[in-house]
Amino acid sequence: MRLFLAINFPETVKDRLFSAACALREMAGSGSITRRENFHLTLVFLGEVPPDRVPAIQSAMHSASGFSLTAASIGRFRRPQGDLYWAGVMPNPELQKLRAMLCKALRASGFPIESRAFRPHLTLGRGMRLTDAAFSACADLLPPMEIPVSSYSLMCSERRNGILTYTELHRQLL
Repeated sequence: MRLFLAINFPETVKDRLFSAACALREMAGSGSITRRENFHLTLVFLGEVPPDRVPAIQSAMHSASGFSLTAASIGRFRRPQGDLYWAGVMPNPELQKLRAMLCKALRASGFPIESRAFRPHLTLGRGMRLTDAAFSACADLLPPMEIPVSSYSLMCSERRNGILTYTELHRQLL
């Protein structure tokens, strides 16, 4: 099973992210956008995990305090096959604390966790190419929005009939 821990979003947030993603694709003329139902913020990517290890992940999912995130601005990661565009998340101590707690608990349970820096972002689309001028014009596509966070989830990623689908396996309330 391909697993990750993530913050899922309310429908209104998904609507705004999807609208920005559609506008980006229109500007680029090509590329793929994140399916509306797949918008999330990855906290920890676990990769391929045997099904019998799921209870250990659930045990590592502790409660914490709820908080709010602020999504603002559009950025990109340059890639030869087309850039990845994302909505940025403003620095947030509660988010960092939640992620650190999860990483520590998962490592203690024997899960290998990436050591690279956590760069929270919401993927809008992939394989797009925008000129620098067009990219500069993207700034207004996503005005800052506050996102309430009252839970996070253990998610399974799989392809069903060629469509990337995320399924919630467990939800931890904050």
